[in-house]
Amino acid sequence: MRGRTGNGELASHYVMVFCAFDPCPVPPAGPGSRFSPARRQRVYALPKTIVHIEGLVPFSKGGNRLCFVHPDAVNACLKVDQENRTPELKRQRKGLAGRLRPLRHYDENLQEYRALQALHQRYPESLTRHLPRTFGLVPTDQGMAHSMELIRDEDGLISETIERYLWANGMDELLRQALADFRQDWLQASPPSRDLLPHNLLLQKINGKGIVRLVDGYGRPTGRRLPRFLLRRRVADKLRKLDQRIDVVLQRKRAGEDPKERIGHLKRDQ
Repeated sequence: MRGRTGNGELASHYVMVFCAFDPCPVPPAGPGSRFSPARRQRVYALPKTIVHIEGLVPFSKGGNRLCFVHPDAVNACLKVDQENRTPELKRQRKGLAGRLRPLRHYDENLQEYRALQALHQRYPESLTRHLPRTFGLVPTDQGMAHSMELIRDEDGLISETIERYLWANGMDELLRQALADFRQDWLQASPPSRDLLPHNLLLQKINGKGIVRLVDGYGRPTGRRLPRFLLRRRVADKLRKLDQRIDVVLQRKRAGEDPKERIGHLKRDQ
């Protein structure tokens, strides 16, 4: 087996996880729907059954991870580290100070899982409707994976990134209204996040309307809480930069330039 399931240093962090994923049933669909808080808080032992994804074609590829449709649940995905981007290799490439950090610091799946759990626990539905649900950490034959809700449109196709939608449709009314709703909800809640990038935001189309869903780039959970006015200032700045990035995509489209290669990585019909 490739990956980290046999690594003793990381294993201690995976023995017990907050996991709300049942491998057999299809998770409930629909934007903003979540498991009950009591079920999310339930502690499970790490599943003994390894999910087999070797030979499957990923529906998307990022800079560090591959994304697969869960073979037992069409509304769940599995994010797995690429072979050259494991926590061990990331740490090895650091300087002396970086190599002294615990391995979990470089585990993107673990950090994402913790951040997404914290966001769902701390923020209202007006914010969490823009986030996928997390189903916990799952062992696979390609290493440990983070299982989370797979965002699909009402026709069953995997939702497009905003970047890809812009190249195909430009800034139409559906996307304009969805972005306006997202900006309002995001600023009102002012959660921690990394930069908001068009290729990390999906436009989910349900009942003729759109909702923006953030599927990557969550801020690390922290016990330190900044004053609300500083949080809002940071979030407002990130939203302004998102608008600037969207403008860049539209300018490149108008100029007849080719889209980024990552647009072709998404296979919507899985």
